[in-house]
Amino acid sequence: MQKKIKFGVKDLEFDMDALDEEEKQIVRDMKAGNYNIVPISNARRRELEQAAKNTLKRLEKEKKEKNINIRLAERDLNSLKSKALKSGLPYQTLIGVLIRQYNDNKIEIKV
Repeated sequence: MQKKIKFGVKDLEFDMDALDEEEKQIVRDMKAGNYNIVPISNARRRELEQAAKNTLKRLEKEKKEKNINIRLAERDLNSLKSKALKSGLPYQTLIGVLIRQYNDNKIEIKV
């Protein structure tokens, strides 16, 4: 039988607005005492810590921006720069916003 270890989950604060429904349910269950904390060995703790560090490193690499080179017609670039100036954005940022909105299906491009 596993020993139940008490810890101050009821005293912890969580930004519930930042959590999805599954995470909110986990917090509610933790506060209700529905989870048993199982002690782990120091070796297992180190193994899990290393796995977490590796995951964070991988996610950080994925998060970084990549530089690209593209060829544009001069009139298109000038028009884009003009629109960017009117909107108060650097034109490279505007290009990034357009790409992001397209990827998120917020805008549709007709070819």
